[in-house]
Amino acid sequence: MTDYATLDAVKARLEHDDDEDDEQLTSLVGQVNDWLDGALECAVGPSAASQLIVDGSSARADGRMLFVRHGVRTITEVATGAAGTFTALSADSWLLRPLAHDRLPGWPAQEVWRVDGRWPRGFDNIRLTGTFGFAAIPPALSEIAETVVVRAFRAQAAGQQDMSGNDEQGQPLVSRYIALRDRDTIRRFRVRLGLNRGFASVQLSSAG
Repeated sequence: MTDYATLDAVKARLEHDDDEDDEQLTSLVGQVNDWLDGALECAVGPSAASQLIVDGSSARADGRMLFVRHGVRTITEVATGAAGTFTALSADSWLLRPLAHDRLPGWPAQEVWRVDGRWPRGFDNIRLTGTFGFAAIPPALSEIAETVVVRAFRAQAAGQQDMSGNDEQGQPLVSRYIALRDRDTIRRFRVRLGLNRGFASVQLSSAG
């Protein structure tokens, strides 16, 4: 679960100096953060992982592009193999795309292209070593999460229903506190995190 909202940030918005409501706020923060991960369909923030094992069979663009949904900031090594035995590729055999100047502000690369051929087909047969995810949680998502927690907390204080559980359509009750503008922001992130947005490096399609 990504810490889009934190207890301290929410208390700052509420201008709360005491810890009287910390237990309730902590519960709300956890619910909202968990809901937002699900709404985005991907964790959007820094990843602690230093290696990522992916399937060569999932490569797109005629087997030459691996899509890493949550993003790649840097790669220090790419290796291929099977059954835990990997052989490093030369550093000039792959590229990260989009280029830094082609990315939205704060976004990592999401595509690993094979320059000298195609990624070998298989499962768990490609190992990426580097840094993954966003360098920081986007401020727009933190603002959404913090605002939702504040709205839910104030609604509970006014005697409204608790936020836990689902409504009659099976939707998490947290969604009732999301403004239309914030729903649009979440939708834009979700679209850009998906492979259907197209490939950023079409100039590579004729290489190799």
